[in-house]
Amino acid sequence: MNSSPCAAWLVSKSGGRTSFPAASASALPWREPWPPRPRLLLLDEPFSALDQPLRARMREEVARIQEAVGVPAVMVTHDPQDVEAFAKTLVAFGQGRVRVVLDYAALRSQGETPAAILDPLFDGN
Repeated sequence: MNSSPCAAWLVSKSGGRTSFPAASASALPWREPWPPRPRLLLLDEPFSALDQPLRARMREEVARIQEAVGVPAVMVTHDPQDVEAFAKTLVAFGQGRVRVVLDYAALRSQGETPAAILDPLFDGN
């Protein structure tokens, strides 16, 4: 099992007790216990500061853990690869408003390409 702080937190959530393992806790700014079962995972540009190889690994790890734990997530991202890896429903914002809500998973299962879905959202209209 991967020993990243993210993995340790999410995996510890599934086991009931909710504090970081000692090795991970020393690297983090606080050591308070986390809620026993989060109902929602909020992610704001979670991979943006990572290099490409680490982004890919972390996307896989977060997706695997999210699936295992069964916690829904809301992710803010500008990265089409994040959209492809995680999106079920896509909400696009522009000029402070919701521009469109799409069933991204259904569109992809119907054969639409990511570019065909995402490009029109960024055309400036």
